Amino acid sequence: MNHRTKTIILAVLLGTLFLSACTGSLGSNSWPGVSAFQDTVYLAYSTGVFSIRITDGSLIWRYPAKADSKLQFYAAPTLVGNLVVVGDYAGTLSAINSQTGEDQWDFTGATGRWIASVGDVNDTIMAPSADNNLYALDLQGNLKWKFDQSTQALWAQPVSDGTNVYQASMDHNLYAIDLKNGTEVWKVELKGAMVYSPTLLDGILYAATLADDVVAIRVSDQQILWDYPTNGEVWGTPVVDQNVVYFGDLSGTVFAVDAQTGNMKWTVDAGSPIAGSLAVTPSGVVAATESGDVIMVSFEGAKQWTRNISGTVYGNMVVGQNQIIVAITGGDNLLTAYDFQGNLIWNFVPPK
Repeated sequence: MNHRTKTIILAVLLGTLFLSACTGSLGSNSWPGVSAFQDTVYLAYSTGVFSIRITDGSLIWRYPAKADSKLQFYAAPTLVGNLVVVGDYAGTLSAINSQTGEDQWDFTGATGRWIASVGDVNDTIMAPSADNNLYALDLQGNLKWKFDQSTQALWAQPVSDGTNVYQASMDHNLYAIDLKNGTEVWKVELKGAMVYSPTLLDGILYAATLADDVVAIRVSDQQILWDYPTNGEVWGTPVVDQNVVYFGDLSGTVFAVDAQTGNMKWTVDAGSPIAGSLAVTPSGVVAATESGDVIMVSFEGAKQWTRNISGTVYGNMVVGQNQIIVAITGGDNLLTAYDFQGNLIWNFVPPK
């Protein structure tokens, strides 16, 4: 199967996902959104949000307690204080008590689906919607401001330096927005749509586009410091560690690029499309592929181990205390956790 065919398959899967959301039947057409905070994994998938103990994969609570077919979730939950904030396909953003799993408040002011995870900074919840708008809420769910300058959907989680919010958009623009009042500070037009969040580090934004490139943009003057061409579309957030930018693309290539110069350090063939962000661990960089391979690559670019799971991976992995947690589509399990040596720790299957 060539790269173009695989890209088409992924596009069809996304189209099916959205169509299913409209008809109220998501199920196996979706893929799970997962996040980890301290000792807990939060999982959003199909009709529920799950709180899972990170040490052994046991269920703490489920929201709602009984599956509701009217609720369909995709975006990874975000922990904001003692609230787990997550949006659904019907356009409701919910804040759930992180200890009890009980609903604390709902925001229904958006008219589109919630595809992206929310961000938070300075007691402000930043919620990007597929209705093209970024909503800023206080911790009680009240609207503080709305940014409405994007002309296409917002699928990417925003990031912030405490002064501005940086929002990637499907309209090819990367926006800087004043955190206090939601006004546009500046925007930079890139070559393609952005479906994942940029990484912000030391005043540099590292962003991936669907135009087969990853760019570094200096926040202070919006200068593009470098533009690295990839072999295929990048469906993931570039990860920066020790002055190296790591990412994968739909050609199945893992890239390591110098964060300052944009020069390639090495590449590794993962053998199958990578549709999600890589994970950096103390032992190396981990990539997960469409064919179900989980691959550890050393910081020098050598494959260390490969594990194959039942199913495919179409989203981000997360790194816990000493685990790599992989969310799985169409497999025997919904989550699988490995240690950094590739040993299986636990699997999670949601209760029926």
